[in-house]
Amino acid sequence: SWELLTGRRLFAADTDSATLAQVMECRVTPPTTLRPSLPPALEQVTLRMLEREPAARFSSCEDVASQLDAWLRG
Repeated sequence: SWELLTGRRLFAADTDSATLAQVMECRVTPPTTLRPSLPPALEQVTLRMLEREPAARFSSCEDVASQLDAWLRG
């Protein structure tokens, strides 16, 4: 979803090993840095899906869908 919202690759570097290093660091730029007009609630869902710690992520796709549905109905 981050890439759909920003139109850019989340982790992209000149070499495969450099890209892998970015993935392992898992530093995610908030989408609004690149697209300030994005709704904050949509950004929150996106960033939660990309949390480094699994326990901080949504526990299921159903939970993600529920949050997105609530945002759409909001």
